[in-house]
Amino acid sequence: MEPALKTDANRVRGCVSQVWVHIAPEAEAPGCLSFQADSDAQLTKGLATLLVLGLSGTPARDVAMVPVEFIEMLGIRQSLSPSRNSGLLNMINLMKLKALEIAAGQEVTTSPEIRQERTETPTVEKGEPQFEASGGRYIVIKVAPKLAPKCP
Repeated sequence: MEPALKTDANRVRGCVSQVWVHIAPEAEAPGCLSFQADSDAQLTKGLATLLVLGLSGTPARDVAMVPVEFIEMLGIRQSLSPSRNSGLLNMINLMKLKALEIAAGQEVTTSPEIRQERTETPTVEKGEPQFEASGGRYIVIKVAPKLAPKCP
């Protein structure tokens, strides 16, 4: 990540480590997003990279609909400290917020700490991406035919 992108507006609040997330619409695929992230801690940098790889090239609407419960479905929650879990949740919530703002045509100017309550069962409306665990080691993403998981 370019040092110029490590701004206060791109900083993830609520992380023990310094974490920055930058989002931009993809030039070649209107409506799709490109993410970049960096951190001063190696573990956090790895977690941010997982999110960047999983969400880049995806339509803004789909990013905004990712349920936070997918973190548990990945099976890594129990391997992380409570502060790392909180930081990971704050990273995904910031990415979702920025995706919503881009989808609405608004400029992202702040990165407030976002707290989202967990629900016991993810609620997914018909036609939206669905996430489910697969043996506790991987996540399987099922997407309804009308939504493309990645942009062309």
